[in-house]
Amino acid sequence: MESQTFVKEICLTTTQVWVRTDALLVDVREKDEVAQLAFGVPNMTQIPFGEFEAHLTEIPEDRNMVMVC
Repeated sequence: MESQTFVKEICLTTTQVWVRTDALLVDVREKDEVAQLAFGVPNMTQIPFGEFEAHLTEIPEDRNMVMVC
């Protein structure tokens, strides 16, 4: 079984390093929250948290993932 690391919270600097090294950035805010304030980050995937489980197969298992809200 592949080793996984779970992190509760990381700072913006660490997030930027992870994204530069091919981490997947996933915005888990609900659609109405995104409409109120867009992050404007290129290559960010948007999967509302309420739908996240239904989209698990779309998440690559071979990449780090940063979930933002």
